[in-house]
Amino acid sequence: MVDERFDISFRNYLIQELTQSNDTISKYYDCLKVFLGWALERGYHKNKAYEDFEAKRSKKDVIYLTEKELLAIYHLGLTENSRLSRIRDLFCFMCFTGQRFSDVCNLKWTDLKEYDNCKEWHLYQIKGNKPRKVIVPLSAYASQIMSRYKSSDPSSKVFHAISNQKANDFIKELGQLAKIDEPTTTVKYSGKNRIESMLPKYNFLSTHTGRRTFVTLSLEKGMRPETVQEITWP
Repeated sequence: MVDERFDISFRNYLIQELTQSNDTISKYYDCLKVFLGWALERGYHKNKAYEDFEAKRSKKDVIYLTEKELLAIYHLGLTENSRLSRIRDLFCFMCFTGQRFSDVCNLKWTDLKEYDNCKEWHLYQIKGNKPRKVIVPLSAYASQIMSRYKSSDPSSKVFHAISNQKANDFIKELGQLAKIDEPTTTVKYSGKNRIESMLPKYNFLSTHTGRRTFVTLSLEKGMRPETVQEITWP
């Protein structure tokens, strides 16, 4: 029976036996509630107790690159390593545009527009199937990255497909090569248990770092918060 007793037992199992973080537990609960809602709509059960289940996420540490660190990755000499050079370009493009990994991977040449020598990416974001168009200005760095991947097929994608997990592994490798190794502390919680980690910064780099880097550096350079929000919406 999926009721309050189940909620307590399931939560204790995730915390005590699997030692999962609160963020991971919240994801499990999200999936469970979606599944039970799907089953309810199809008449497989009539129990609505699951609607009151709640697992709050912890406030995450924001890991981003400084401009110096970003350019260290951008300027890595990787001519003999096509694997890392491709993910370097994809990751840096995320940092220069502020867009999600899924949207950058889906970028097509037909999504690019140019007006008065200013290049733009006209984007309909994948997440949530949003109908609103986001106009992303392309900096000189972003344009230079794209110039390496010119294609005779305008409908083709700019970047090679790769899984998010592999991308995260390769981004950490790039960070290590670029010597982004400042000791960095992060804190997570599993239930009320505090879990603190201190590792070289490159260990915490991921595709999410790109979006955070763009926001942080743009604000530092004086871009209006409203403009940053418009580009990274939502």
